[in-house]
Amino acid sequence: MKKSTFLLVAALLAGFNAGAATYFATPAGAGEQDGSSWENAFPAESLADILEGVESGDIIYFGAGTYNGVTVNMVDGISVIGGFPASATGTDVSGYNPSVNKTIFDAQGKNGGEPFISVNNEEQSKQATEIKGVTFTGATGGNITEYKGTVLYTRKAIMKIEDVTFENNVTSWGGIVVPYKSQFYAKHCVWRNNVNNYYEVHYDAAGSGDKKKNNTGAVCISARGGETEHSLVVLEGCTMTGNTLANAELAKTVFCYGGLIANQDKSVDLVMVNNLLDGSGLTLKQNGGCLRQANNCQMIMAYNTFYNFNTTDPSDSKGVVCSINAGTPFFIAGNIIVSPMTTDVPKVYAFFDQNNNKLKYITGGYNSIGGRYMNSQPESIWETGLVNNTWASTDNWNVATQSDVLGSNKITEKDGGYYIEPLASCGDVNVASVQAAFDACDFLTAFKDVKIDLSVDIYGNKRAATSYRGCYDPNASAGGSGIADVAVSGDDIKVVSLGNGSFKVEGTEGVADVYDISGRKVLTQELGDNSIISLEGMAGGVYIIKAGNASVKVAK
Repeated sequence: MKKSTFLLVAALLAGFNAGAATYFATPAGAGEQDGSSWENAFPAESLADILEGVESGDIIYFGAGTYNGVTVNMVDGISVIGGFPASATGTDVSGYNPSVNKTIFDAQGKNGGEPFISVNNEEQSKQATEIKGVTFTGATGGNITEYKGTVLYTRKAIMKIEDVTFENNVTSWGGIVVPYKSQFYAKHCVWRNNVNNYYEVHYDAAGSGDKKKNNTGAVCISARGGETEHSLVVLEGCTMTGNTLANAELAKTVFCYGGLIANQDKSVDLVMVNNLLDGSGLTLKQNGGCLRQANNCQMIMAYNTFYNFNTTDPSDSKGVVCSINAGTPFFIAGNIIVSPMTTDVPKVYAFFDQNNNKLKYITGGYNSIGGRYMNSQPESIWETGLVNNTWASTDNWNVATQSDVLGSNKITEKDGGYYIEPLASCGDVNVASVQAAFDACDFLTAFKDVKIDLSVDIYGNKRAATSYRGCYDPNASAGGSGIADVAVSGDDIKVVSLGNGSFKVEGTEGVADVYDISGRKVLTQELGDNSIISLEGMAGGVYIIKAGNASVKVAK
């Protein structure tokens, strides 16, 4: 954007920000170009002009089209929502459909090794930053002096993304997304056809290079943190497919520790529910072709499907698909974790958890796993008391290959998402018993503010009472809620999402008013202790709940 235009936009934004404001943008802009409506949309010649010019709490709606940027230091606490048609008028946001109205943020290969989008919240306010209905593409490289993400880097922030696609980006170090000392929530998001070229950049053809960094090259997510400031990563209903390593042959000989997801030790707690992770043949030397989870952290893994991953070191693979490091207690149920590799070779197992005297887990059963390996004398460890729980009788960890549970079925795209259907023999899950096992899992304190709904599949549809292993239930019916938002707080109130458009308001009495994004009051309700506000029947979108001098932004 020309400098004069940038100054005009900045002045307009400053004038409109006496309180939280709502803006509209299209690639070319329209009318007065003041952002007040679709007819007067901001022109977005540069994303930075918009995303760096607003204030925390503001909402920016983007119409379909392509928006270019280089590096953007996005204001913390704002909402960025794409997916609206060119035909939208006034302040109408009812036409949200990102799979049809594609809103593309394109770095054009010009981000120069810095993150395309950065969100920094050093003050660690409780205001979440939200991105919804956007496709990120064209980001390249990775900062080789400081560990940051190629597309999205969050520092001490609460980041929530939904219906977001990361496609055709190239990372050299750190992966596509890096949350640092942050809370990162991804719902119904897709990582597709991204490339990690770390080995092409840092190694020669003979495999010589900076081997000190050979465990840092996961394609999709590498979360970081500290022992006293963990990152929290929550993935619900997400898909990773077609993501590759540029020098695949070299990676087979040198790369360890997570091909798609690699989390830093002692600092990252992980929730994965209803995700589809297709390795597309991605192959490492060892330690988790898909996932390497940090040690001394916590984990929930339920109803995920992992397949098409490999490792090349048969003597000590430490997890062909998933490698869970020492001292990480976890809950696991209903997963499919398999590989094309057979598991009859010693130490070639799809799932590896490294034992020590801190290990504790609960299995809700119904896991189909291509072998399992405990590295501390698998037979005698049960007698030493180091393991607090045993695998359920309904777990099947002797599956030889993924064909035993997936047959010849292939990944399928549907409604902007993906699924793969398991064989009918995998349709034996007692959903109620899985829920009961999870309810008994009282040692995972890192997730106390995250509401887990184990009754839905990858599409958010209600699982049948007897459901399928993995992320997709062919017999599911509409009506699920998924993982509800983490609780958010204003100065005097706390609002907790209960799912399905219901919210519990805590910390105040009197009257609460609810406003839509246009500023129109849509509901007034008397409050008592822990009152429930229901937005059932209202259109999906962002609403503001105000009580006294406090206000909280929520999404339905």
